Amino acid sequence: MIRSILSMGMPQTFWMSLLAAREESRGRGVWGRFDHSQPGVGSAEWSVMIGAAVLLMMTIAYSLWRSRRDKREFLFNSSPKIFNELSRAHRLDRAHQKLVRKLAVTNGVENAAAIFVEPDYFDTAKLPTALAGSTSKYRQLRHELFD
Repeated sequence: MIRSILSMGMPQTFWMSLLAAREESRGRGVWGRFDHSQPGVGSAEWSVMIGAAVLLMMTIAYSLWRSRRDKREFLFNSSPKIFNELSRAHRLDRAHQKLVRKLAVTNGVENAAAIFVEPDYFDTAKLPTALAGSTSKYRQLRHELFD
């Protein structure tokens, strides 16, 4: 190839300088690094990687916080918890709580806390036959809760 270039009649120094420049860039190619440094990860790349990692950690932390909050709200709004809070608010002892639960079960009420809202459940004339022996206790309980 060099002989064909020399036979064109151009000055030899021009072609030789082009060939010399081509020989220097042969290892890196035309689009190589011009600052002669090794390829690696720069500060811009590190910033993007650290930002992505922080965003991922924040997303995970938020989702964990949200799921725990939802669980706490569910436990806080659960039927047994509400029943216990209402029992505490009305200062019912264990024996009275047991009476209220029995009343809820015999009347087919799923949520025993609903008994605290309806005074008709405590009406001695409407008590189920299974609870007929405790009418005085239920009369007293109705008086404590609703009067």
